[in-house]
Amino acid sequence: MLHLLYGAGLARAIDLGDDVCADCGELDGSSRQKQILRVAGFLLGGVVAGMGAQIFVLPYIDSITGFTVLFASMTGVAAWLATSSTRLSYAGLQFAFAFYIVHLSEFTIQTSLTVARDRVLGVFLGITMMWLVFERLFPRSAADEMVRIFIVNLRLLGDLVSCSPGADDPASIVAVRKLRQDIYRHFGEVNAQMDAVPFETGSVREGDMAARDRIRRWQASLRSFYVLELPLLQFRVFGDLESKTRTFAGLENEVRLGCARIFNAVADDLQEQMTSREHKPSTPVEVLEHLEAGMRGRNVEFSEREQALMRLTRTISQIVDRLQHEVSTEGLYEVRPPEPAVTALVGTESV
Repeated sequence: MLHLLYGAGLARAIDLGDDVCADCGELDGSSRQKQILRVAGFLLGGVVAGMGAQIFVLPYIDSITGFTVLFASMTGVAAWLATSSTRLSYAGLQFAFAFYIVHLSEFTIQTSLTVARDRVLGVFLGITMMWLVFERLFPRSAADEMVRIFIVNLRLLGDLVSCSPGADDPASIVAVRKLRQDIYRHFGEVNAQMDAVPFETGSVREGDMAARDRIRRWQASLRSFYVLELPLLQFRVFGDLESKTRTFAGLENEVRLGCARIFNAVADDLQEQMTSREHKPSTPVEVLEHLEAGMRGRNVEFSEREQALMRLTRTISQIVDRLQHEVSTEGLYEVRPPEPAVTALVGTESV
């Protein structure tokens, strides 16, 4: 009984600490994906490798060398799983934890199956408590977390495109770099949530899957904007003021401020849909049309570099306009009816 309580307490403490760290760092939310990986890692590491080694391997080991080979082999398997994709990596951590708690809790080879059984049951009890607390008592939907992080990233992109750091102000440059790092990190967090959404069930699953497909498409647009905006940011910060024409600087400022307003408007729209799960169509404001209107009637010759950046600005404007149009016309949780199957009829000619 003492071993059972010890295993249960240690399993609960370490597994809870690991989950808290993972949730804080990766924001994986509460999903059945991690629960499946916990159970798989527990069965492989605790039952198959842990108790299996006690039955079939340890009786033939009489030196530290043999135990070291066993330990290194199981650690290699756990490391191989832990360094795989995010869909499987958590199972590697659970595999290692379950195996280590069976074999590495004492300074001797553990040959008692009773002790191993109690420790494996302790790990199972910890996994059961994790499932009860994080999925039944205090659940967090991965779909809601996905949309929430996407909205945060939209606002961060709005802050990034509207900022004007000075080349002689190191603090502002550091702030911009941190902002870009946060945006890049949130891209990965949204992808992690996308992987977890298919594992969830419930009455709103169909709408969540529709939101997942749209967020995946819209995030691709944000990634393109994030990459293409960097040359404009560098030219805005480090470019020679004398080499910039007033017309280009004015148009570039209007475009980036317009993009910032659109990002914030899209974020507000998605936030409202996340709360009410209802979509209210809105009229988009075209950034590219505003840019073309601003260039009409201005007979200004841009430098070669400004011409390249202006083409880049048009591309960015098209990306933002397309994103705004899709968000304003498509409901985030709107489920499209299945398209009717089209049967091709092959006619025969009479001879």
